[in-house]
Amino acid sequence: MENENLKSNPGMVNLPDKRCGIIPKAVMVDPDLSVYAKGIYAYFCTAAGLFSENTYSAPVKAILADLGISSSTFYHHLAPLLDDNLIEVCSKQSRDACQTYTVVG
Repeated sequence: MENENLKSNPGMVNLPDKRCGIIPKAVMVDPDLSVYAKGIYAYFCTAAGLFSENTYSAPVKAILADLGISSSTFYHHLAPLLDDNLIEVCSKQSRDACQTYTVVG
C-alpha cells in the first residue's frame, strides 16, 4: 500500500513505512547541535538504517522535499554534522546531484 504522503508529494523518497534507524542519544542531547542538525541526522539514520553499511543515496532535492527545508538551511545545519564526523559525504558531486551519505557516529 502506497503512503498517502508520497502521493501528495512526488519529491519524497519512497522509504518503507515500517522500518526505522537507530539514533544515538548522545547526538540528540548534544547542546552544540541545532534542532535542524538533529533532524537531518535522524533522517539519515532512518534512511541509512534501511540499507547496508549505513549509507544512503538520494538527490539533494528529494531530501529537501522530505524534510521541508531550503538548500541553505540544509547545508548550514549539515556542516556541524560533517565537522563532528557524524556524517560523511561519500560522493563529491555538484550540490544538486545525487549524493551518497554515510552515518559514521
